[in-house]
Amino acid sequence: MKRPASKPRVLIIATRVPLESGDGTPSFVLDNAAALADQFDITILAPRIRGSRAVTEQYGVTVRRFAYFPARWERLADEAIMPQLGASPLLWLQAVSLVYMMFWSASREHRDKNFDLIHAQWIVPSGLMGLILRAVFGIPYIVTSHGADAFRLDSRLIRALKRMIVSRAERFVGVSREIAERFRDSRVPIEVQPTGTDFAAWRITVERNNTGRARILFVGRLASKKGVADAIRAVSRLDGVELRIVGDGPREEGLRDLAASLSGGDRIAFLGRRSRTEVAQEMRDALCIVIPSVTAPDGDRDGTPTVLGEAIAAGLPVVASNIAGLAEFVVDGETGRLHDPGDVDGLVSALQSFIDHPHFAAELARSAQARFASTFDLRRVAQRYANWYREAIEPS
Repeated sequence: MKRPASKPRVLIIATRVPLESGDGTPSFVLDNAAALADQFDITILAPRIRGSRAVTEQYGVTVRRFAYFPARWERLADEAIMPQLGASPLLWLQAVSLVYMMFWSASREHRDKNFDLIHAQWIVPSGLMGLILRAVFGIPYIVTSHGADAFRLDSRLIRALKRMIVSRAERFVGVSREIAERFRDSRVPIEVQPTGTDFAAWRITVERNNTGRARILFVGRLASKKGVADAIRAVSRLDGVELRIVGDGPREEGLRDLAASLSGGDRIAFLGRRSRTEVAQEMRDALCIVIPSVTAPDGDRDGTPTVLGEAIAAGLPVVASNIAGLAEFVVDGETGRLHDPGDVDGLVSALQSFIDHPHFAAELARSAQARFASTFDLRRVAQRYANWYREAIEPS
């Protein structure tokens, strides 16, 4: 009897992977890998974080963590790496150690499993690992860019390195068209694909309450590029409206001070990091979600935030700023409302239109679901990646 062929072996290299899906840390790397586990033998390699174990099995995926600094001081991988490096130059020592240990760990894993493909999540440092491992072992790799890795660390030397990483890949995937266009001249297949969302799960989990409460929701990291200060200022000017802020980050203290200084600041609630189940509960009770992203002083900006796909899947109306990664999917007056980045007056007006006309808001949410389900639905996203994996492993 002929034995079934083994599944192709894929090593996903990432810098941020949650302890488990839905724990409040962005989980798109793990979620996408889990959706591919029936077709591929997948190992995720990621840095150690607080509370993690060296090896876990989750949803058919092996997650391996490597130490990169003495545990007492090790903290770079616990949060988004790029913003931390900009804020604390001393963390570059940890970054150098992380890159070295990532290469050593990936090499060891390859000797054990003989991977057919590397999927680098983020151009740096994961894409750099793909470039080096291809040179050393001949393993093909693809790269996905999520935003900060494309926009930050933009010196001439780093830009050249990023272009080299992308140009040697089998395929480059940007979560927004803006990211993809930055590397359009790299002469490799370029794709635009936002991170996937389990549409069926979110539709079932978020059964809209329609309570009539004017409650605005923000979900995301409290960083400069997220524009949370604009949401606070806008909601403080809307009588009887609450703003519920889910997330944590380096701007939290300043945002709390801002809220306290404004009339109506008592209607601003900081909830901290929340699990996926808790976010779903907040979505059930919200009138809409606000995604007021801006370009940060250091040039960082969003790609296409994961929360956009989650809101669309949940049927939650969206008010967002008119930047590329959002405006590609939020069409003003058709699938949501847009305002110019940093324009608090425009944000107030957009939110007021939903408060005054909740049925209009619901209609836009239904339109967004109908138009973009095929773009964001995790099953379809995973199948696209499965096709790209196979093309990289067995080029025609």
